[in-house]
Amino acid sequence: MSRTNLDPETSQTLLEPAIVSGNKDSVEALLIRGADLKLPCSSRRNVLVVAIWYLKEIDRRKMVKFLVEKGANVNRSHGDYSPLVAATLKHPDGLSYLLQNGADVNEVGDNLGNTPLTAALYYGECRFRALLPAPWRDRGPESLRLPCCGLAIYKKLKLKPSTRCCSIIKTLLSAGADPNKPNKKGETALHLAADIDITSLLIQAGADLEARNDLGRTPLLIAASSDRTGVIKVLKNYGADMAAVDCLGNSALHLMVKESDEPREETFRLFDFQCNQINYDGTTPLMLAAQICHTKAVRFLLDLGADPNIVKYESGEPQTALSVLLDRIYRPSLGEFDKFYQACTAELITCNSMTGLPRCSCYFFKMIAVDQRRIVQIMVTRGMAPLSENTQAISRSVNFSSLRLHDYSGKLSPLAVALALNRLAIAQYLTENWFFHPGRSSRLDGTATSEEQA
Repeated sequence: MSRTNLDPETSQTLLEPAIVSGNKDSVEALLIRGADLKLPCSSRRNVLVVAIWYLKEIDRRKMVKFLVEKGANVNRSHGDYSPLVAATLKHPDGLSYLLQNGADVNEVGDNLGNTPLTAALYYGECRFRALLPAPWRDRGPESLRLPCCGLAIYKKLKLKPSTRCCSIIKTLLSAGADPNKPNKKGETALHLAADIDITSLLIQAGADLEARNDLGRTPLLIAASSDRTGVIKVLKNYGADMAAVDCLGNSALHLMVKESDEPREETFRLFDFQCNQINYDGTTPLMLAAQICHTKAVRFLLDLGADPNIVKYESGEPQTALSVLLDRIYRPSLGEFDKFYQACTAELITCNSMTGLPRCSCYFFKMIAVDQRRIVQIMVTRGMAPLSENTQAISRSVNFSSLRLHDYSGKLSPLAVALALNRLAIAQYLTENWFFHPGRSSRLDGTATSEEQA
């Protein structure tokens, strides 16, 4: 079919390739033959979005101007993204031009409910686009929302927003962007801000410090969960509520423990008053750190004065941070996690957490049963009592009552359990060390403890 015989439907189909080629003459020829700039391209996107996303910078400016002059819709008429959202991510120099030609700065510009302002922060252009390999830089915004990737790179490299990024935010705010308009997750721009400069810009523009997302989290709680110390300090200086909790009662410390991979002690100290705070489930930050075996968080919290002997009741059973941790140990070796469990156990027991451990001896029996030698040694050197005071429901993994291992007084002997379960190394260790001073005990691997060596 020759170009002179193109019908309007075919012309519309060929419109997107013509725009991507950057050839204005081809586009104009298709318009003459019935293509409509107000209709979607073959990819179901606005023609301006196609031009903004796929053309090189010089060709992009020319094509956008040409399409607008020819009547292209500057707002989101169809497709996944609005022209403003696309420009925010790929063509910031064209933002002012689109705004001057009627683009709505507060229009929802994607399927997630983001405005251009939240999109600029949500999709991470201000965080990590420049660091991506060229093939990724050229993809659409849906390809750039990599879970945690943007913020992880941002934090690891301690990036500052580019001048261009700050300029994008300033341009949108000066055009009347509402800093408090949330997306579908309830996130405002302040929830998404990852840098102190952008945070300050948003607050000065009227951003609500106590806005809540769908999880009931304020911008400060989000910053804490991502370990953004600088942002937390800015929010604090502007009067954000440092004692805020989310819809589950989680404080900033709870969220830092739960969601921050590499928390910093400096950030923990900003919330030291929360170290013993319980959420609606009765869980303290220390219990949560023990539950996920977060050794660094356990150490930080104990240094802040967290009480390891606070008790919560779960299904009627008392639990402390140490019991929560020991409940998760169910076999002799947990592979690469062994060192984390052992380190967490040592940190907690060093702070006298065994004094408040519910059914303390029961957990000691469990460690014998699952052949956790290092943890048995740690508990012995910290003064574990020689006999169990309670033989009821000692362990979820071993039915001790069926073993009939009670001495004449009706109490269960750790040595008897070790022998009955063929934990011979532990049995030998107990016989060699049980009546020695804890500081002089030998190790289960046959070497002396650090205290004895000293």
